[in-house]
Amino acid sequence: MKYRDASGNITAGLAVSTYTLAAVPASAAISNLATTGFRAGWNQNGNPGGTTYTAEISKFSNFQPVLASSITVNTQADFTGLEVSVRYYSRVRAVNRNSVVTAYATTAPGYTLANPPAATQVTGVSSGGAVTLAWSGNGNSASTVYRVARSLD
Repeated sequence: MKYRDASGNITAGLAVSTYTLAAVPASAAISNLATTGFRAGWNQNGNPGGTTYTAEISKFSNFQPVLASSITVNTQADFTGLEVSVRYYSRVRAVNRNSVVTAYATTAPGYTLANPPAATQVTGVSSGGAVTLAWSGNGNSASTVYRVARSLD
C-alpha cells in the first residue's frame, strides 16, 4: 500500500491482509457408535482445506459443562472413554485464520451402545408357559432398556 500525505508526497506503507470469515459447518451428525465412544462428523460447507474446527460433547443440551472437546482440521472427531449407554450431545464450529469463530452446528443427540447383559438365567417357568428371566446390567446405566424376544424354536 502507498499513502499520500497532505503535501502530495507518496510513501510506502505496510501491506495488510485478512482472511474471510469461515462458514458454519453443515450436516453435523454422530456416527460409529460404540459402548464407550462415537464419531462426530460434519461437512466443511465451503470452508477451504486447513480450516480449524472445534467439536465439543456434553451430556446436557445446553453444554454446561462441556465434557470433552477436539480441535482438528479434519471433518470428524472421535470421542472415546465415554460412559456406556448414555445420551450425548455434540456440536462443532469453524475457526478462520484470524481466530474468528462461527456459530455452532449441533447434532441430534446420540447414545453410546449398551453392554450385553451378563449372567442371564431362567428364574421361573409357569404352567402356562410364561418364563421369568434375570440378568446383570453389566455396567449399563440405570436408564438402559432391555428387550427380550421369545421363540418356540
